[in-house]
Amino acid sequence: MDDKDIFNIVDNINDDDLEILMNDLYIENINEDFVDNEIKEKIRKKLNIKIENEGRNNKEINNIRKNRWIKGVSGIVAAILIFSLIINFFPSVAYALEKVPIINKLVQIVKMDKAYKYDKGFENLIENGKYQEINKTVKYDNTEFTVNVIVADDSKMWISYDVKEDPNILWNIEFYNTNNKPLNWIDKGNRDKRYAEIDLNEKLEDFKMVITLYKNNEMFHKRGNEITEEDFPKYLEEMDKAKITSLDLLVELDKNIFNDSLTKEYKVEKNINSDIANIKVEKIEASLSRTKVYLNVENNNNLAKISFKNLRLMDNDNNIYFEASDKSIFDEVIYNLENGKNTIVAELYGGISNVENIKLICDKISYVKNEDSYITVDLVNKLVEDNNLGITLKNIEENTVVLNVPEGNGVLNDHNILSDNGDMKFTKVISKNPENEYLYELDNLNCDKLYFEVMKVKDNKVDGFDVKLFE
Repeated sequence: MDDKDIFNIVDNINDDDLEILMNDLYIENINEDFVDNEIKEKIRKKLNIKIENEGRNNKEINNIRKNRWIKGVSGIVAAILIFSLIINFFPSVAYALEKVPIINKLVQIVKMDKAYKYDKGFENLIENGKYQEINKTVKYDNTEFTVNVIVADDSKMWISYDVKEDPNILWNIEFYNTNNKPLNWIDKGNRDKRYAEIDLNEKLEDFKMVITLYKNNEMFHKRGNEITEEDFPKYLEEMDKAKITSLDLLVELDKNIFNDSLTKEYKVEKNINSDIANIKVEKIEASLSRTKVYLNVENNNNLAKISFKNLRLMDNDNNIYFEASDKSIFDEVIYNLENGKNTIVAELYGGISNVENIKLICDKISYVKNEDSYITVDLVNKLVEDNNLGITLKNIEENTVVLNVPEGNGVLNDHNILSDNGDMKFTKVISKNPENEYLYELDNLNCDKLYFEVMKVKDNKVDGFDVKLFE
């Protein structure tokens, strides 16, 4: 889709679609700088003219909309508009939907799951015909599981599936590769719109979906943070007793679609100097769905974590491939460098076919040093051990811990709170108020110390980079 296509859609976008777009923008998650300023300004002017023209026919509507929108129709809105237009109107996917109507369901689910943050790798696979209708079902009494369609390459797989449920039966799903090894997957969507995302590092000939069925039990409806350490053995025992059977659904992949490896490897050997570390780009592995950049970090400053703000590749045609994450393409992915690890793999949205003049870019590098990687709360002496972030303990009451984090100096991992006996403490409630007080309600405090993992430190940032990888 080029500029002309986008501007034509701007001219013809109807009032309802425009209002939905403007109302649903998640502006705090968008980086304004990733779209060319000239294009943003053209779109801004087009939208302003459109609002003005429509208002000539209905002054009341115009005044309402103008007051609500006119200041918001900025470059940042133009940037999101480009995204929303692309995910709704790319013609290659529309063509695919005509050929294979069942894939329409999966496309719509993925789009709804990630509004305005559409997965470019998913689109690339559909454009290149890397999808297969399955329509295969396994049953047990009134319970049915159906795999509808898959979209895949060597790096990523999306599986659309349906479940016809029996209220008396609970179930669990796992996926296994050709060699019967478990696949790393995330269950996405909701009850009526289910799909699985699976990370791959291999070419599959087939995969197996294994569904384990259980008799319904009230204990199984508890959330993880409601199951105490004392309850856990009983929970496992009840699961074993309640097991009914396992169903296997084998999916054989069409060799005409998935016969050859779709991943290309490019050796780079490019050094990047920064104020915090020397970084060497070793290689790129590019597939349709993902592009993996292998970075070796010379860790002379004892770094525990590192992240790259808006890490992206830009190719010869100024196409941009952002770092992939589950929440948003603009979220920073934090890489762990502890325990001597110095090679990280940055995963970006894929589709690169030409590496000529390709550049690797990021705006800022953030880091956490080893000495700051954990905050220790001494429950016996009721204090936070000395730390460089100024974090102190305000209160301990029953199973609640309240920390004071001045000026948001540190970002803590709310889902990884450890104790000195090695157990993870389940957090029931987390609240953060304007006074920089962080409240954690835990399943129990039957330990002497808690360890809070530090994900980011406010002022630990250095300049990013903009380097050409092949000279």
